[in-house]
Amino acid sequence: MNSSLMNALKKNAAEHEAIRHLRLDTEKTLFLEDGSDVADQPADASYKAVFINTDGAPAAFLLASNPKSCDLIARNTAKARLARHKLNNSLGTVILTPIAESRFQGLSWAIFPLKRLPAEKGWAWRYQKLMLTPQLLGWLAGVVGHTKRALTSEDAGQRLCEPLQKLATDRQFSSGIRSAAQKALARYEQGLWKPQTVLVHNDLWKGNILLPLSEERRKKYPEFYIIDWAGSNSVGFPFFDLMKLMHNLGLPGIVMRQVIKKHCRVLNFELEDAMSSLLAAIADLGEHLEYFPRPRYIAMATELIECLASVINYTIVST
Repeated sequence: MNSSLMNALKKNAAEHEAIRHLRLDTEKTLFLEDGSDVADQPADASYKAVFINTDGAPAAFLLASNPKSCDLIARNTAKARLARHKLNNSLGTVILTPIAESRFQGLSWAIFPLKRLPAEKGWAWRYQKLMLTPQLLGWLAGVVGHTKRALTSEDAGQRLCEPLQKLATDRQFSSGIRSAAQKALARYEQGLWKPQTVLVHNDLWKGNILLPLSEERRKKYPEFYIIDWAGSNSVGFPFFDLMKLMHNLGLPGIVMRQVIKKHCRVLNFELEDAMSSLLAAIADLGEHLEYFPRPRYIAMATELIECLASVINYTIVST
């Protein structure tokens, strides 16, 4: 970030009551830059900084939008608030909301309470994963149960049938996946599958999970936090978040199967409906890729579909 933009942000942030209340020293803001300008990076890249308090300790975290996508952070915080509103108090506390937010020179920014990143690897991450996995899976099952709604026939055409039909004819996917999408569509049309919508994050993996600070762990704080809600949807399709999280955590197939069966019971689904719902979620996501490169979307979708197929013994037939 260039110095004039940095100074403008510091001045803008210093005017907020929340900043003064937390005793943040805006002159000692530490921008986390590697020497390259975020403006030269993809549109969903953001400026990041750590605020220091007057005692000299890190106390808050700032995100500021890229000039290519000025509303990125504002949309992120608005979506996070909407997601939190959709949940009850116990489920919603894992969603971080900003302690201050505004705009400067057209860019949106927000300051969040400081939290910890999970360990990258090694024994520390193995221990954290062991502790976090049941908490994360329990939270996600709670979100599904709390926000599930039957997809209405009025919404099915645009939300379900059209995207699935596009997926079924998309030559960038394998013939087996295209056939599976066609089968899911047929199951819906025959009344064999009754789709449900739920609140979805759409990018649920380790990189969007934060942990409480050490001094918070003995108090009434959540065991984890979920960030980056810009791509979330309050009426998305289940199983995409679940499969991405479990695949990212590297859970064994036998564990995945039990968790999938639990979600099916919550949704009143047959096991095969999990695949239909995942395909619907992937088809829907394909309609709103924004900054997500399509080749990465194809690769990720294929990986998750094949993972689910192996876990539930679903045969993907290539033609």
